[in-house]
Amino acid sequence: MVVVAVAGGTGGLGKTVVEQLRLHGSHHKCYVLGRKAPQHPTFDLAPFLEVDYGEVESLTKILEDHDIDTIISTINLETNAGSEAQLNLIAAASSSRVTRRIIPSEFVSVIDEDNSNSGPGIGGWIANARALKKSQLEYTRISIGFFSDYWGLPHIKTNLRPFHWFLDIDKGVAAIPGTGDEKFTVTYSKDLALIIVKLLDIGERWPERLCLSGSDISLNELVAHAEKIRGSKMSVVYDPVEKLDRGDVTLLWHPEDVSEDQFKPLFVGLCQLILAGDCLLPKDSDWLAAKFPDLQLTTAEEILDRAWKGRESAI
Repeated sequence: MVVVAVAGGTGGLGKTVVEQLRLHGSHHKCYVLGRKAPQHPTFDLAPFLEVDYGEVESLTKILEDHDIDTIISTINLETNAGSEAQLNLIAAASSSRVTRRIIPSEFVSVIDEDNSNSGPGIGGWIANARALKKSQLEYTRISIGFFSDYWGLPHIKTNLRPFHWFLDIDKGVAAIPGTGDEKFTVTYSKDLALIIVKLLDIGERWPERLCLSGSDISLNELVAHAEKIRGSKMSVVYDPVEKLDRGDVTLLWHPEDVSEDQFKPLFVGLCQLILAGDCLLPKDSDWLAAKFPDLQLTTAEEILDRAWKGRESAI
């Protein structure tokens, strides 16, 4: 049995990890760490520990008082507050007499801590990777590319917030940067959560880096599969590199809490990463394949099939 704490475990990926722990890791003791207790009275997946991420000393005490052996962080590192929270969590885990390992929140493309231009260009991934490297903690940094869940919303099982990018199957439209032939990696959040749970039972030291790939896919391939499901062609707009270089891009959607003007440069940056090949993960899953030979990750095509096959809205 491992005593594990999931930081940010009341929603999004964190909730998915806790759900998979209940389904496949019930022999472990699980706590959820967070700034505020969940408002919803039905949240009963695991005992909740209210923490102050700004206080390393109090964080350390909570880890020691509850014999936390392993931390799984799903804190959003895109914000300064989230980055500082995980940095303090790493510091607290390093100071704790009982905590020995951590899976940090680094579920994006491969981050090179020695290259300040590595990764999405925003957020605190590099600072956190450097802090981990300096610590004495055992850790594994998991890269997944992007989450494929978003193309299955609202019909796929996921706890992730909506993020509608590149194609809208329901409306039959797609906006594609570049040629559409550039490949990138996507992974289903449930698969990532299950791998994390399985890692808790590994007796040997974790590798410092792991890459998961549900699919290495291009947008043209994705659109072709969506058209097969729909039984009709989609309306596709291609944004050339020159348009992206001007800071412009075709948006099918933007988050309600972010204006179009704020979202557009962030989305342009994401498109440019894909076109540069930075979001296609290396093939280094031999370790995982050896440990879990029966593991089958969900492909992007399977996400589309589960979500959209047989639905009138997709015709």
